[in-house]
Amino acid sequence: MEIYKNGYSYYIERYGIETDKELIERSWFIVNQLHNENSVNNEHVSDSVFENAVKNSILMHNMKVLKCKYTEENTIKITELIKNNLC
Repeated sequence: MEIYKNGYSYYIERYGIETDKELIERSWFIVNQLHNENSVNNEHVSDSVFENAVKNSILMHNMKVLKCKYTEENTIKITELIKNNLC
């Protein structure tokens, strides 16, 4: 899925068998992380920053959709990211 925000274009690949709605939600979660963390200045987003946002989105998807449980540290981190970056 291709997402555009503030003049930047991002391509997010489908994760497993997620639905279109889940892909859209996860895609915006990734893009909003990149913009909210001021990772996008007038420069290219580094691969490591983008990969970290994708990793967080997969954890978010697993927690919300698949009801997976993670360590308290990861749960708090993802919960905070959800509050700040979910559309």
